[in-house]
Amino acid sequence: MARKPNKASQDETVKAKSDEDIHEAFLQITDQRTVTASIAPESRIVIRDFLLSVDGDKRVFEVLSALEEAFS
Repeated sequence: MARKPNKASQDETVKAKSDEDIHEAFLQITDQRTVTASIAPESRIVIRDFLLSVDGDKRVFEVLSALEEAFS
């Protein structure tokens, strides 16, 4: 599948409705960006354990909603 030209800026809101739209929006927004992160091995284990504990049928927004509710 050919990628669409990057037309989303960092400050724009992208209205992605389908899984393909979400994928394309992610690629457009993250192209040409770099981030350096240093995560300790212990933190990676915790993150991995958490991700493995999440139901595989959940969508990212459902997980984010649950986390936001828990931390509110």
